[in-house]
Amino acid sequence: MDKRGVMDKYPNFTLFILTFILAFMILKSEDFGDISKAIVSMGYAGTFLAGTLYTYSFSTAPAAVFLLILAGSQNIFLATIIGSVGAMLGDLLIFNYIKHDLKSEIKEFSKFSIIKKLNENTPKKLKNLVLTSLGVFFIVAPFPDELGIFFLENTKILRKKFAVISFMSNFIGIFLLLFIGKVFF
Repeated sequence: MDKRGVMDKYPNFTLFILTFILAFMILKSEDFGDISKAIVSMGYAGTFLAGTLYTYSFSTAPAAVFLLILAGSQNIFLATIIGSVGAMLGDLLIFNYIKHDLKSEIKEFSKFSIIKKLNENTPKKLKNLVLTSLGVFFIVAPFPDELGIFFLENTKILRKKFAVISFMSNFIGIFLLLFIGKVFF
């Protein structure tokens, strides 16, 4: 029986959850106005940076907050394109150089997931459809793109096709964040 704690067993996932708590604290902070002004002053360069940071597990939540803030001062479609390009470039870095320790954590975590159920008896097309759908879901959602990339890597996807999927998925996710930011912030 494994008696390790959650932090010992899943340190990166635990830190990821802590970044969401930090992002929530930023939104509720008394200094939020000053933080907002600093982010807005960066303009579209800030949008590109937020898009790039949106892909990495430890910066996903703060980057989502930055995108929400930037939405009020920018053209939503131009900001979506710029943020999506940044996110796609970040995803390509992850795709090429995903860290071994995070990959092993994801594999450990996947023992409890659909990957375990998608055994060799599953037809390849169905397995690839499920893995691609999961990959796109995690890239669209404000979750670490490493999870989506992990699922897509299991389909043996080519880099060019991955870049297109990454851009389109991030476009949807970033557009939704900017839209929410435009309406509510």
